This record gives sequence, C-alpha cells and structure tokens, in this order.
Amino acid sequence: MNEYRILNRIIFINVASFEYEVVELNGNTCFVGTNNLGKTTILRAILFFYSANQRKLGISANTKKTFEKHYFQHQPSYIIYEIATENGFFHIMVYRNRELFFRFFDTEFKKELYISEDNKVFEPNEVIENCNIAKPKIRYSNQIEKFEQYRDIIYGTDKQYQRYSILKGRITDGRKMYNNIWKAISNIFLSSTTDIEADFVKQFIADATSDRTSIIKLDQIKTRLYKFSQKIADIKTFQKDDFGKKYSEKIIDEYNRLEKLKASNNQIIKQIAGAYKFEKIQTEILEDEITQKEIEIKQKKVTFVNVEKTYKTETTRIIKEIGIWEGKLKDVKLHKQEYDKIDNLEHILNQASKKNDYADEKEQDTKKYNSLIAPLHDINARF
Repeated sequence: MNEYRILNRIIFINVASFEYEVVELNGNTCFVGTNNLGKTTILRAILFFYSANQRKLGISANTKKTFEKHYFQHQPSYIIYEIATENGFFHIMVYRNRELFFRFFDTEFKKELYISEDNKVFEPNEVIENCNIAKPKIRYSNQIEKFEQYRDIIYGTDKQYQRYSILKGRITDGRKMYNNIWKAISNIFLSSTTDIEADFVKQFIADATSDRTSIIKLDQIKTRLYKFSQKIADIKTFQKDDFGKKYSEKIIDEYNRLEKLKASNNQIIKQIAGAYKFEKIQTEILEDEITQKEIEIKQKKVTFVNVEKTYKTETTRIIKEIGIWEGKLKDVKLHKQEYDKIDNLEHILNQASKKNDYADEKEQDTKKYNSLIAPLHDINARF
C-alpha cells in the first residue's frame, strides 16, 4: 500500500466524447496524441479534482458550453476519481442532477456498481442501491452539494469525513489553510510556460500549504523578467525590420499551408487507420474461415479413409460371392448337361409337377379306405 494518498485512476462514463474510459495516473503519466483525442478533457478533469471550481479550468468565457454542460451532457454520466490510500482505496462519484454533486464511497471503483452486464449505465439512486445490496455492504457519504464542502473533505478540514481526505488540513484563525493549494495547482496547470521545473512546482505547492509570510526571491523574479524582456525585444525588432515586414505575410501563408497539409495528413492517417482496422477485421474473419475449412478438411479425410476401408471390405466380400456364384453356375451347367441326356424328360417333369395332385388323391383314398374298414374293426371287437 501507499505511504501517502494519491489520485490513482479517473474513470469516465458517458462523459464528453468518452463512453467508458479508465485513465491510470499512479506514477509518472504522459498524455500524447493528435488533436480532439481527449487530452485536454482528461487534464481538466484532473484539475477539477483538486479545485472543484468550474471557472478555474482554462475554459474560455466565449465558449458556449461550460465544464458542467460539456462533460455531463449525457444522462446518466459520471466522473469517478479513485484514490489510493495507506490502507486501500476509496472513490468519489461526480454526477449531475441539475447541478454537480459529489458522493464518496469506501471502496475502489467497481464497474458493476455503475454499469450492468448489458452495458446499461445505472442512475445515481441505482448506484446507491447496488452499494446497499453488495456483500459486504459498501459505506458511502451523504450527497455533497457544495464545492466548498467537497474541498473541505479532500483537504482534511471536514471532521465528519476525515477518512476521505488526501491531506491533513488545518484551520488557523478561522482561515482554511488549504485554499492556496488548489489555487496554486490551478495556476500551474493553466500556465503557458513550457519549461517549469519539477522542483519549482513542488516548492510552489509547499509554499501554498504554509501560513508563513512568503519570501519574495528577487533573483528568480529578475531572471524571469529578463527572459520576458528578451522576448518583447525580439518582437519589437521583428516589427521594425523591413525584411520581416516584407516576408511576414509569406511566412504566415506558408504556415497556413503547412497547417492545411497537417490537417490533410491527419485525415489520410485516419483513413489509413480505418482501412487498416477494416483489413485487420477481415483478416481475422478469413483466418477463422480458414481454420474452419481446415477442420472440415480433416473431418473429410477421416470420412474418406473410413469409406475407403468400407469400400475395400465390401469389394472383397463381393468378389468372394461372385466366386461362389460362379461355382454354382458351373454346377448348374453340369446338371443341365446331365438332364439333356435323359429321355422323356418332359414327361418326367410333367409327372413330377403332378406330385401334389397325386398326394391329395392318395390322402382321399386313404380316408375312404379307413371309412370302409371301420365297421370291420367294430365287428372284430364284438366277436
């Protein structure tokens, strides 16, 4: 387990362009990708975890959709923050019900609490019911309706929900000492500077947790002001230079042309990726069909071997029967030759054909004979 508490994972369910996505954050994380893949969406969600402030997320005031409407335009939708602690995990559910609300759960994120087996996303009250019927039952907080109360909980100044804090907060002279933390994190996230050093970030946040009077380091400010003045000087030089004015439009045109080429390349890459994905699917289908055909061929081979074996057995049997019948035909021919030598064969055959008639006549004659001698037997018996 961790010796400290960290944001471990973010899970998006029906959020912005994400249907279901799990983002691992435990360790050093780098987001790389082309435009419109969701990098900014993830970064703003991370910043919202620490600040719970919709106005400090770098969203332009001219943007038609606010953080709430952009991220939670589908219902139901959730941003889930999973926190790893020294004893295990808990997670925070952010959801919209006219306004944004929070709820804390004493368990790591479990997909079955939010999504059914047939991929139906549960409503918030159904999520609560799933926690109640779980074995063991999952503890959860009341509905947190204010951003300030949410910050009080995660920064450790809410006594009721100390178990959900990520820092040990304190209140000094009625002031919540964590306020500078999320503001400092917001400033770092929204900074346009690309060369911020890790030590500076650590020190900046550490200073924000302190109630001591900050010491202004003039050397650092001097260095940064010098770099800024150099950039301003470069801009002024470019504006005064006739060469720069002459070719600035050409540079802009070339830049625009390059951007169009990049957009065209991105489109081609998407088409290639789509074609590759399609071909991959088709290849998998063909491989499955080939495997099926190979199985069928093996089965056919086995069937052929069995049929061939049966054919050979039957052929041997039939050849033997033919030999037997040929022997019988020879005997028939011999008998025929013998019969042909007998005189009056037709008369003999005619007499033989009447054998049954003679047998019937004999039987009748026997009955008549028995009826005639029956009285004689009676007389013998009497006398």
